[in-house]
Amino acid sequence: GDLKNLETLAFYQETYERYCRLFRFSPQMVVSDLHPSYLSTSFAGRLAEEHPEVTALSVQHHHAHIAAGMLDAGLEGEVLGFSFDGTGLGTDGHMWGAEVMKAGYGDFERLFHFEYMPLPGGDRAAKEPWRMGLSYLYHCFGEELYDLKLPLIRHFKRPEMENIIGLIQKNVNTPLVSSAGRLFDAVAAITGLNFFSSYQAEAPMLLESAIDRHEEGSYTFKVQAGKISFLYLIRELVEDLHNGVSTASIAAKFHLSLVNLILQLSMEIREMSGLDRVVLGGGTFQNSFLSEKVMDKLDKEGFKVYLPRRIPVNDQGIAAGQLAIGAYRRKES
Repeated sequence: GDLKNLETLAFYQETYERYCRLFRFSPQMVVSDLHPSYLSTSFAGRLAEEHPEVTALSVQHHHAHIAAGMLDAGLEGEVLGFSFDGTGLGTDGHMWGAEVMKAGYGDFERLFHFEYMPLPGGDRAAKEPWRMGLSYLYHCFGEELYDLKLPLIRHFKRPEMENIIGLIQKNVNTPLVSSAGRLFDAVAAITGLNFFSSYQAEAPMLLESAIDRHEEGSYTFKVQAGKISFLYLIRELVEDLHNGVSTASIAAKFHLSLVNLILQLSMEIREMSGLDRVVLGGGTFQNSFLSEKVMDKLDKEGFKVYLPRRIPVNDQGIAAGQLAIGAYRRKES
């Protein structure tokens, strides 16, 4: 995670100065995340200002995830990367979190991404999955959502829900997000598994733990002009709930839909580009059911699939990816 307060920023500075003294360390480049509000990014910028010989490099979050996976596997050249997590600032100014890219250490090309959705309340929505559930339901059903017979709709009073929908309608504190983590949150809330999270990624973890491993069905998704829409998936999922299909089966069908999506896109991209090395990155792939199913499907189709083992697949591995990108660009410059 990022640094949260000035005390930690001071610790950064103190640690840097200590390393300089002990190891006579004189950096030529400092690498940080693309997000300008992170204290780590502020520290990098300040360091570059104070030391003109130091170059500050900002690295896109999801590119760093794929670079970390490449570093972990000892890969060079270009790979096909699936970078799925909560959020990270994208190069277009929106929040990313479900990115399909061609990537190497030097650069990346974003090929596909989940359709942008409003995030009601911004960061607060990550702790209150019901907000993202309403966002998806409003996207799929409009004002008819209030008539749906769903655990989420029964749990909250209409004025509470109208307040959230009002934020979306007025575009107030509702940044757009392309995020696998927020999609998991939405499905967990719609099925009634989790409305408020008491710890990070609680909703996705509950959704994974609910899976019926005998279920083989899946839902429909649409891919068009580089965007992946789950409008049909949510509608079919709601129909299942109305028809009394178990939460366990719904959880399995949702996961298997993502497996099918990754397989389909991998096949299409390989046909166009010849890329057959696939790197999985981001906290979503801590989900063992999803990652194992994806790796098994891709392996059977002749892909070489890499899931980081020594470097954490989640944000704990971001720094390694940032450094790999920084080292490559410094070498090439």
